[in-house]
Amino acid sequence: MTDATSGYTEPVSTLDELREKAMALPAPERAKLAVELLESLDEPDREELDQEKIERAWDDEIHRRCEEIDSGQADLITEDEFWNLLRD
Repeated sequence: MTDATSGYTEPVSTLDELREKAMALPAPERAKLAVELLESLDEPDREELDQEKIERAWDDEIHRRCEEIDSGQADLITEDEFWNLLRD
């Protein structure tokens, strides 16, 4: 809590208290805090790991769709049918 006369802020002793104080901040300040906290995790390869995860997910999705086509489960349409569906 802040002492009105000295401007002194008591330290936060629990995660719940910290969360409560953080949630009371205006949205732009919470966003800045969130970015700083994420950056503090010091994961220099986080973007690379995220990209690998995305690529694996796309590979899985492509494989799944190919299996659906090969097994006859997918209903395929022509390009003209596709464009007609968009227009309708």
